Amino acid sequence: MSNFINLVIAGLATGAIYAIIAIGFALLWQASQTINFAQGEFVMLPAFFALIAMNMGLPFWMAALITIVLSMIILGAMFKRLLVDPMLKHGVLPLAMATMALAIFLKESVKDLYSAEAYPFPSLIPATNINIFGTNVSLQHIGIVVVALVTLAGLTFLLDKTSLGRQMQATAQNPSVARILGIPVERMIMLTFLIN
Repeated sequence: MSNFINLVIAGLATGAIYAIIAIGFALLWQASQTINFAQGEFVMLPAFFALIAMNMGLPFWMAALITIVLSMIILGAMFKRLLVDPMLKHGVLPLAMATMALAIFLKESVKDLYSAEAYPFPSLIPATNINIFGTNVSLQHIGIVVVALVTLAGLTFLLDKTSLGRQMQATAQNPSVARILGIPVERMIMLTFLIN
């Protein structure tokens, strides 16, 4: 029974990571009908940004801040302006192929510039086990699930309870009507890319 509980919690932690990735994928599709096959690389690349910043001697909190800003600029604004906007006017298929090419480019670039070896990443949560109902459960797995739930709750709050979120939803549902109502559609789409 102990192994079963450990497997369930480890599976929930892995599923939570995939759920966050899927939310980003769904946000982009809803806001701009954009398919991003490089979404996995968009999760991998910020980890390398943070790792490089920490290898330069920066503390974790500063590396995280720099990573967030770089990710928003490179994987949000630049991705939209340099790849999505030019390709979207040619249709979904060319954009899908372009994001597949981007995925390969990012993966191979990281391998060439950094390495294909696995690197340990410092954890905010200690790599210890806690005893729950007589079963030792990884504190990191619980932390991953909690962070995913907090992220999901924050995003839900943003989309459902704020004016900005309602504008984003209106843009996703019908950009033409949103424009008529005075919603800055392009800004809402860019914000979705930045959140992603």
